[in-house]
Amino acid sequence: MKLIIFPGGGSPGNPKYASVYRLLELESKNYGYTSTDCSLQWPGHENNGVLTLDGALHVAYAKLDELEAGSDKYDILARSFGCYVALKIALDKKPKGLRKIILWGPPPYWLMWEMWCGCLNKFAPQAKDKGLTVDEKLFPSIVPIEWMLPQISYETVVAAGTQDPYVSEAYLRYLESRVRERKSDKYCQSIKIKEAVPGAVHEVTEDAPKPVIDAYLKALFE
Repeated sequence: MKLIIFPGGGSPGNPKYASVYRLLELESKNYGYTSTDCSLQWPGHENNGVLTLDGALHVAYAKLDELEAGSDKYDILARSFGCYVALKIALDKKPKGLRKIILWGPPPYWLMWEMWCGCLNKFAPQAKDKGLTVDEKLFPSIVPIEWMLPQISYETVVAAGTQDPYVSEAYLRYLESRVRERKSDKYCQSIKIKEAVPGAVHEVTEDAPKPVIDAYLKALFE
């Protein structure tokens, strides 16, 4: 079973985020994955263009075409902005080899507006310091997670940490209510929205306390 990582705004190629992706790569093998692909980067990462959902989807489509050409099943683990990419590609492409979607720290639609529209002049320079280029084209490309998630037919896990400044426990429960509004009890069972992981932040690294790492991995993979 392969695991494909859909990154967030923090690029796997950026030293500031290397430990986030290395932890997933090292630990995923303990949960039955034979390989973990952390190579994806979106346009906008590392001064390569500007981040938009459409640009990220173009990269994701190419990766999915490669995976679908093989016979192996695979899971997608999406972080932060990558959650938007994973859900949209699942709705549009309906890939046959996809077994499960795992979403960590999906940022609310209102927050995407605040950061990348209402307060773009504040947050764009902060993103640039982390190796991400964002401008006014990002927010208009976004499709709300609360609209996409209830339509997903794949097994899906949604999780975040109690110390995540972007994703609250209340938002997780809101997503849960949206799923229940749109799905029958039978189909609700395929989407699992976990309790927030105690002590976990948005970017869990190898330096986090072991109990936090253990709970984080359990929320993602068990």
